[in-house]
Amino acid sequence: SSDILTLEDLPQEVPMPEPPLSSTTNDAQPCRAAAWKALAAAAGVLLCVWVVSVAALLVAVASVWRQLWFSTVFAPFGAILRGALSRRSPNKILPYYTLAVNVGASCLLALTHYILRVDALRDWHAVALAVGSGFCGCLSTVSTFMNECSSLTPALRTRYILLSLGGTQTLLICITMPLGALSP
Repeated sequence: SSDILTLEDLPQEVPMPEPPLSSTTNDAQPCRAAAWKALAAAAGVLLCVWVVSVAALLVAVASVWRQLWFSTVFAPFGAILRGALSRRSPNKILPYYTLAVNVGASCLLALTHYILRVDALRDWHAVALAVGSGFCGCLSTVSTFMNECSSLTPALRTRYILLSLGGTQTLLICITMPLGALSP
């Protein structure tokens, strides 16, 4: 009967092991600081390019150059929105935010195409072209779509592609059919 353990035989307090001393916590701070400095430098360069684009837009006289500079003014906002939403995807199974961004950019591009077809909206043609080529072009990129497709399993990849194409086509039909009835 001495082989049987009882509750009284167990220790009352279990000692917790000390965490190992490591230099990783101290080494992480300089890495984070360097990353923030690099990010701030990149943001500064992008801001300078954006300011130059706005200034060139104000100075540009020829409509072709004005269109180009106008597109560069809208482009960073599409890229920033895409990057922010692709990192916030709560579900790692299917990248729903990227799916929504791609479908939304395609629908916005359909609206800009409609604006370009209507002569009564001629004053908005430059804005429509800039939003379409600048903002929508940076918002919906094929490279992100392909990168996310390659990270999915074959079954999920097929589902993601079908959702992207089917959802976009369905919404485009819903948008363009009523607008087609309104166009001249």
